[in-house]
Amino acid sequence: MTPRPYAVVRVCFVLLLCAACGARSQLDGAPAIDAGSTADVFIAPPCQALEYYRGITANAFAVTSDWVYFEAGGNIVREPKDGGEQTVFWQNIYAESFVADDAYLYLVDSQGQLTRAPTDGSEPEALGCAVVQGCPPSVDTDVAVRAQSASYLVIGQGGRMFVMNKTGGPVQPLYYLGDGPTTPPAYVEADDTRAVWSTTEHIFAVPFGTTKVATLYTGSIGGIFLSGGTLYWTAEQKKVWHLMHASTSGPVDLGATQVGAPLGANDSAAYGEALSSDGGGIARSSLAGGVTTTLTKIDVPVKLIVKGACVYYTTGAYAQPLILRRVPG
Repeated sequence: MTPRPYAVVRVCFVLLLCAACGARSQLDGAPAIDAGSTADVFIAPPCQALEYYRGITANAFAVTSDWVYFEAGGNIVREPKDGGEQTVFWQNIYAESFVADDAYLYLVDSQGQLTRAPTDGSEPEALGCAVVQGCPPSVDTDVAVRAQSASYLVIGQGGRMFVMNKTGGPVQPLYYLGDGPTTPPAYVEADDTRAVWSTTEHIFAVPFGTTKVATLYTGSIGGIFLSGGTLYWTAEQKKVWHLMHASTSGPVDLGATQVGAPLGANDSAAYGEALSSDGGGIARSSLAGGVTTTLTKIDVPVKLIVKGACVYYTTGAYAQPLILRRVPG
């Protein structure tokens, strides 16, 4: 599966980095450098604002260490993360949702098969049927990969949740019908110990290897994300949104926030829709609680991924093709 050039109009937009992030004399968290030192020092370039594509028809994109993958015109296309030539990675494939790591891109194809495509361009391979009723599905099953960890893929099928190993094997229910929720999830997260998902009123979790559903929180919920093994979420309390995290003793309130769903995070901050901006936008809030910083006021994010120093997101009007962009975090 050799990538080939993909003809597409590409538009770059420019944001002043100092306006988005504040002027810095050195990278946050980096040690001070002695001006008299002769040691070779490499400082990674800051994240620059980019626009990758206009016209994504499915809200499907993924970010790896080197690439941004997205659905465009019935193909999955990729572009170097910091900009460059766009090439067709996977021809004649459509997926409402997919995930990728540095080795493979994973999706459920039209026959219900969990399929992975190696990022080196080798041919895709089917790993097994992802539809619990069997493949090919007799009706539209609304089945898609919703989240990944290092070892597992979480697959949604309507209001049910399933798990498959990244190396293949049978699809396994996260819980049995009647033992858990049937409401389709709003957001799904996973690490190598558990799957976590939310509806508008509940957050649920199931440890892998069990089928026991735990209700972690009940209330008015915005978005959720896992960072360093800790679950964070936003919840509305008395018409004010709060950033929360889970602990062994129960939910911990980190204080009021102006960051709304969809949520993403790195090790130090949460990112999401800027609730304080009249026209939408993207904002950042420290995981320790504190002041919310608006990064851009021009977009309302539909899906959002944080990777390193960059925030990748889709934006656009309801029922219209989406725009894929990134801004400095």
